[in-house]
Amino acid sequence: MGDQLVFHLTINRRLKSVSNFEKSMLSPFGINPIQTRSASRRCRRLDPVIAFVVFVVFGTCSTLLAQSNNDWHTGKRLDRFNQTPISASWTDTPLRQVLNRFSESQHVGTFLDRRVDPSSLVNIAAKNMSPEHFLWEIAESQELGMCRVADFYFFGPPEISAALPTIWQQMESESGRQRKTFKVQWERKSTLKTKPVVVVKELLNQLATEHGFEVENPQAIPHDVWARVELPETSVAGRVGIVLVGFGKWFERSKDGTKIKIIDFPSIKTASFRTVTLSDPQATAKKMKPDFPDLKISGNKKRLTASGPPLEVARFRRHLAQAQTVKPVAPENNRFSLNTQAPRGSILVEVARQLNLELEFYGESKSLLEEEVQLKIKDATLSQLLDETLKGTDLKYETTDGKLKISTK
Repeated sequence: MGDQLVFHLTINRRLKSVSNFEKSMLSPFGINPIQTRSASRRCRRLDPVIAFVVFVVFGTCSTLLAQSNNDWHTGKRLDRFNQTPISASWTDTPLRQVLNRFSESQHVGTFLDRRVDPSSLVNIAAKNMSPEHFLWEIAESQELGMCRVADFYFFGPPEISAALPTIWQQMESESGRQRKTFKVQWERKSTLKTKPVVVVKELLNQLATEHGFEVENPQAIPHDVWARVELPETSVAGRVGIVLVGFGKWFERSKDGTKIKIIDFPSIKTASFRTVTLSDPQATAKKMKPDFPDLKISGNKKRLTASGPPLEVARFRRHLAQAQTVKPVAPENNRFSLNTQAPRGSILVEVARQLNLELEFYGESKSLLEEEVQLKIKDATLSQLLDETLKGTDLKYETTDGKLKISTK
């Protein structure tokens, strides 16, 4: 039996009708149905995110979800999470909603640049992709760039996204080199969580007051109001940088680090990238060199590095994410322990989500799916869990071809 994995999952208490001749699958990040082959029955779509359930799962499943809304995937844990498969579908859904749902359900930080239209619609379907590959698909569907900085993902203009990881690393390296000279603890990490509506200048002033530095030219950024921002632990310097980057700005620090001056976002000719998560960096470097003639690529037993024009390095990062293989987990290899009271349909949604199964409902079953059930099981197979969930109803289940089908007997 494998490691014990604890899932704290947020699920839904409501069901809504959809039109006749539709079947729907819920994405693992919230509500977005995808239409499959028509049937002359009426099906239901589950909407988002109210009830709370705790799953304890044993077995070979490698997905480790966070234990609360504030428990982000970070560091090596984020690396491991990026090696697990996800499946999702979004239809005509605003970009900000997609990213927010992804962050909330998967506990992975995302940040949308203020220059990007948050209401632009996303239409995307993914099956058994790595999370990072899925985020790249979202970015490219909107003609955006995407990059990982610290422990979150930034979405913005391609040129900015391509340069930001290198500029971010330079900023953090300076904080380390100057830690004895700086009178401000620029490396100090904390989460960033704002009010639902935040005035950006007030946020910058708050950071300055809290950490003891002065902004010489706050007038360099215009008045702007943002929706809520919530990110995992990031250094003081990183939090300042993320406030400024959307204005095409960055900052430089005084010798003692007690003052910052807002400057234009730096222009760089060479970006760099390094990863230690590949199984065979040397072989990967050799394989990828012909496709990236403008990059200097090298690999040893531990890491793969690439450097060159920023947009080419970004393309290289995207190619690595796309090429990453993930292995779906066989549903029968999991064990579940569950102690909860929740709507029957919500439990089914979360089971399907955890196992990367498409969930389909057939028949007039709304009242049965809305009905709350109390489950208390330990070390149960998938069949035992579904038997208990559907007990006392005329519903039956079938798992086949990557789908969990619920229908009337």
